[in-house]
Amino acid sequence: MDALLSNPNVMDMILSVVAMVISLGWAWIRRNEKLQNATLQKAMDCIAAGVQASYDDYVRSIKDASADGKLTDEERKTARDIAMNRAIAYAKNQGVDLLKVIGADLLPMFMERYILKMKGASADVIEPEILK
Repeated sequence: MDALLSNPNVMDMILSVVAMVISLGWAWIRRNEKLQNATLQKAMDCIAAGVQASYDDYVRSIKDASADGKLTDEERKTARDIAMNRAIAYAKNQGVDLLKVIGADLLPMFMERYILKMKGASADVIEPEILK
């Protein structure tokens, strides 16, 4: 065994294999990280698309018909339910399990964040990637 380890060719081969394994491991970690980031971005786009679709299909017409331009608590709940269902459907079409990626407990928070972002800008300016 000592003779094998003292042979420079064998040591070079062992070091080459170790370096290759480390390189492959690093590449695999980076690939998974990029894949997770891409999946998270798809999930966020689906949330944005769901909120935008809810606004376009439901909220805008109610606001236009309302004397004060505001939604009731029940209408807001319905709009959020529509947005959540649309976001989940968009994500499913993109091959993303939204409830698994974002989490059922965090999904309403991310939706609310996007709603607040919309309120600060023109609804026509914000167009999620999935709707393009």
